[in-house]
Amino acid sequence: MYKLPRSQVIAEFWERMDETIGIVPVNVKNVVNVLELAATSWFGDFTICDVTALEASVCWKGGELWAKGARDGYYKAGYKEAYFDKSEDLRPFKFSIVEEKCLVAVAGAVKWYGHHYFTKRDVYG
Repeated sequence: MYKLPRSQVIAEFWERMDETIGIVPVNVKNVVNVLELAATSWFGDFTICDVTALEASVCWKGGELWAKGARDGYYKAGYKEAYFDKSEDLRPFKFSIVEEKCLVAVAGAVKWYGHHYFTKRDVYG
């Protein structure tokens, strides 16, 4: 089976998600991408109760997550500073209430439609 590059799968995921539920804030997309949640079926099980744990992951693993995200091409240099308004230390990281609700809406859409709906193809065979 033909498999798309991961970056293309993620781009298709967000394009289709924006079409389905509305524009998702960049901050939410960045965290989901860096933590490798996008286009996974189990992301659909994510609830508002999981937001605190996700924020903690960003706080305590921030440096390694950013390094991996940059290496994997999830964002360009300066993205973190521009969109997260944080320095290297992400310990005070917290989603806004709008971002929390959007994160749960994204997860709900994945649960309702399935992750393949958002990638437009069966790319994970």
